[in-house]
Amino acid sequence: MNSTALLERFSLRRKLALGFAVLLALSLILGMQSLRIQSELKHDLQQLYNKDLIGANHLQEVRVQLPHIVQAMQRAVATSSADTRIDSLRQLEVAKQQLQESLALAESTVYRTKNLERLAEFELLLKRIEAMGNEAIELAGQGRQGQALLVINGDEFQYLDDRA
Repeated sequence: MNSTALLERFSLRRKLALGFAVLLALSLILGMQSLRIQSELKHDLQQLYNKDLIGANHLQEVRVQLPHIVQAMQRAVATSSADTRIDSLRQLEVAKQQLQESLALAESTVYRTKNLERLAEFELLLKRIEAMGNEAIELAGQGRQGQALLVINGDEFQYLDDRA
């Protein structure tokens, strides 16, 4: 038997009730689908927030600490006062520690290939900056302040700092 023939046999009251029931069921199904999609979008946005924005915040902290490191190195090399050098070295260690902490937190949020490459390049530049800075500080500690200033104020060190 055909479904339209079956519907024709129903009274008007039953047809209206059936029509409203179908519309209500359709509305409920569409509403539930909409809620599911909205939940998925919320989850995706939360992931995006956790990975990108929080990671960017940590990377910004890295960007803030790098000039502090360079400035502390330059101050430690440029001074002839032992107290100022010790204070600068203490500030240098604090800035290095904060930079490393922020860098470690940022690494867990970086997932794009291009950003991973940039992060690896930054870490190499940071190691070279630290090596040159340590060399300059060692030279200054040996009393060879002129050579230390040439290292810390040289073009290569400035290039590394700008590139990082």
